[in-house]
Amino acid sequence: MAKPKKSPTKPKAPARTATKRAKLVKKPVQATFVRVQEVVSAFTNADPDRIQLRSRFADDLGIDDDLRVTEFVMHLEEELGIVIDEEMASSILMQRAGAISTVGDLVAYIERS
Repeated sequence: MAKPKKSPTKPKAPARTATKRAKLVKKPVQATFVRVQEVVSAFTNADPDRIQLRSRFADDLGIDDDLRVTEFVMHLEEELGIVIDEEMASSILMQRAGAISTVGDLVAYIERS
């Protein structure tokens, strides 16, 4: 009796490291993040290295009241040449789905616009 043939197994792909994942980020998104990081840093006087995609405007960066949000949105619009609609601007203080509550949310909003 003939032995059943073993199907060839594919070698497993190496696990992706953080460095490899970082290289997978699209260059325009990375460029947008760097520009947003610079603008946020200038507005808040925060160290740019401290500003990450997960940084929350209210909790981490001190943009935590309506006046500060209004000034911040005006600064963003002027520096980045964008328009943030009123509903999205007011969502900066909210922590809900679809809100711009983190730097990453802002980068995604800019990329979609």
